[in-house]
Amino acid sequence: MKINFSDILSILGIIIAVAFIVTGIIIMLPWFFDYIPLNYRLVFGAIMIAYGGFRLVSIYFKQNSSQDVE
Repeated sequence: MKINFSDILSILGIIIAVAFIVTGIIIMLPWFFDYIPLNYRLVFGAIMIAYGGFRLVSIYFKQNSSQDVE
């Protein structure tokens, strides 16, 4: 089992994408950041969740295309 640099970057990308999703959920929860208006929190949290999901899908398709080439 040989781990190369692209595998490390893929794992790091997955961790960062999940962190975006978790941060978006935390922002949307009512007991965090209660000094920010609800509509701003919902929009910003939804954008962060969507970006994290986009990153996960992007990493997934990149991994599948690189496995097809090998």
